[in-house]
Amino acid sequence: LDHLAGGAEAVVLDAKSRIALAEKALADTTIHAPFDGHVTDRAVAVGEFVGPGTRISTVMRLDPIKLRMQVPEVAAAKIRRGQTVFANVEALGNASVTATVTAVSAALDPATRAFIVEATAPNRDARLRAQMFATARIEIGASEAGVFIPRAAVLSDPNTNSFQAFVVEQGAGVEPAEPDVEVG
Repeated sequence: LDHLAGGAEAVVLDAKSRIALAEKALADTTIHAPFDGHVTDRAVAVGEFVGPGTRISTVMRLDPIKLRMQVPEVAAAKIRRGQTVFANVEALGNASVTATVTAVSAALDPATRAFIVEATAPNRDARLRAQMFATARIEIGASEAGVFIPRAAVLSDPNTNSFQAFVVEQGAGVEPAEPDVEVG
């Protein structure tokens, strides 16, 4: 009778082992993202066989959302992490968005002579979506004093892409000592 009990125990152990393998196989059919987000792309169809390393979908976190902007080379020295960005999103009725600069690219794009600036904005209601377009302005603060004159008093030189203004001294027009003039 003992030899029958040993055989029954082996059958039970074998059944438990098969159940554990089946549960593991079932668990491996469910994939969980490491964070909460929204599925933005599915690369495979339901029921399709996939192996390790196969991209099955893209999951995107929308809060906070990242804004990517191209900034002209001439502004490179004025952009820093932590600066405030004001953006208007036309697709949302020109809704205003306030973000903070979180990264500034170290290299320029040789084709556009611009560099990429990334900013992060809260998006709790998920109204901003990936790939939306916005018009943005980075607040750089006043770094130097400026002289403001009417736009009509400024001469534009398209050959040098520069602007000039003249100062009247003793009844005659002379070029200003400082060539940099801010137009207001």
